[in-house]
Amino acid sequence: MSPLSNQKLQQQVSAKSTTELKVADAIFRYMTCVWGKKSGRKHKKWEGDAFMKVGSKTVILVDEDGKELGRGSGYKDVELQELGDGGRLGVGARDVEVTGSCSHQEWEQVVARAKRGVEAKVHLKTVAEVTPAQSRFVMTNHQHQPVLMAGGCNNTTVTELPVEAVTFRYFTCVWGKKSGRKHKKWEGDAFMKVGTKSVILVSEEGKEIGRSSGYTAVQLEQLEDGGRLGVGAKDVEISGCCSPQQWEEVAAKAKRGVESKVQSGETLSRTESLVEEVFVKHPSTPTFKPFKAPSKVGDQLNQYTAQRSVAPGVPMFDARREGAVVMPSPPPGHPLRIDEARLVEVVLDPFIGRHMRPHQKEGLLFLYQNVLGFTKIRSFDGEDVPSFAAGGGAILADEMGLGKTLQTVALVWTLLKQSPRAGAQV
Repeated sequence: MSPLSNQKLQQQVSAKSTTELKVADAIFRYMTCVWGKKSGRKHKKWEGDAFMKVGSKTVILVDEDGKELGRGSGYKDVELQELGDGGRLGVGARDVEVTGSCSHQEWEQVVARAKRGVEAKVHLKTVAEVTPAQSRFVMTNHQHQPVLMAGGCNNTTVTELPVEAVTFRYFTCVWGKKSGRKHKKWEGDAFMKVGTKSVILVSEEGKEIGRSSGYTAVQLEQLEDGGRLGVGAKDVEISGCCSPQQWEEVAAKAKRGVESKVQSGETLSRTESLVEEVFVKHPSTPTFKPFKAPSKVGDQLNQYTAQRSVAPGVPMFDARREGAVVMPSPPPGHPLRIDEARLVEVVLDPFIGRHMRPHQKEGLLFLYQNVLGFTKIRSFDGEDVPSFAAGGGAILADEMGLGKTLQTVALVWTLLKQSPRAGAQV
């Protein structure tokens, strides 16, 4: 090869590297920051300096030695786009505060330190010992060659384990967006794969919802039914355990979905996908529970009592029914008692009456008599005057939770539907 060809080849390689670097810089941003454990304190306690790689929806956090402290996904685009000096973010089990920016080259140098450290450990560590209890859960790379165990057991061979060999646990859970509410609003069911320091969260269709790392070993070991954890931009609550086989089946759903879309070349919009989910995949499943009218009299539940047509001497509800609350009749001289032949008893609707306590019934009778002016009040001149002449009315005062609202509702409902004089309205 001529020197000129050699020079051209070097220029092409250099141009390619520059192009790749520009693309990387366009996709990711690199920042310096300080980090600390998550806490609700107003003044954070930072534990060290770190570097952060920020993508469109994912974040990776490493310390000054290149060791990964945590990673998060599922952030909103705006949340990461607006991240700048002084901005704060939750990454896995860490809180970070941005202190500045750094270049792609600086990030690669930091990551290279950790890589060199791992290579040195792999070179020194040739055999990984696994207890029988752990061996059921450890994922091994079967391409490694068997080696003899130390300690004189020359008849037993084990597979050399890679450094990344870890144990996993699998859970079912519910998930929702992160919020400071005491009572969380969960948005769906999910499956969670928990390692020694990392977590992956997927939906029932196998789609990844979020992932995080950098948890303490104790934090993940103590996870059990009812336990809560932050995974990326989501909060989860454990609802049970599942097997590795169930996890693989869920993950396979997403894989099959991706393969079918690639083969058919279909690109459905978000709206089309929702229509397909509701009307194609589940055509016979109702999307909502239809409204059902409340039960009436004669139904097996027998919650309601039929109201009758009011006539002189025939009240709307049976006054002799057990537990009936009958209102007092107008006293002599009251305007409602002018036509004696049309008088009728006023009976509280049994549906309300059965829920009222004795002191509430007593309060209702007090309100009814005073609002309609059945009682007498003493004037400033010392004379007893019928309260209806003064306009009527009453004040109901009691402690919270004793049923003032129920008594008021019962009074208003009764006055709207009934009157001591048949065919008239109060």
